Amino acid sequence: MDAVFDFPLYQAATAVFSGRAPAGALAQALRRDGLYPRRDLLVTFLDNHDTPRLAAVPGVTPSGSRWRSPSC
Repeated sequence: MDAVFDFPLYQAATAVFSGRAPAGALAQALRRDGLYPRRDLLVTFLDNHDTPRLAAVPGVTPSGSRWRSPSC
């Protein structure tokens, strides 16, 4: 099967969950999936042998992320 790893989504996820980018960065990365002729072949991943595990990225903690609920 032909496929390609979705590195833009991985990079957005690490930036959001480490607090370096707002949650909207995930939406931006997903919108760009339409640039691929077969976006159904994009492989989503949070780590592989070429990248650090998401949980091991400096700053990735529930309190360190910019994924916050709006204040009431």
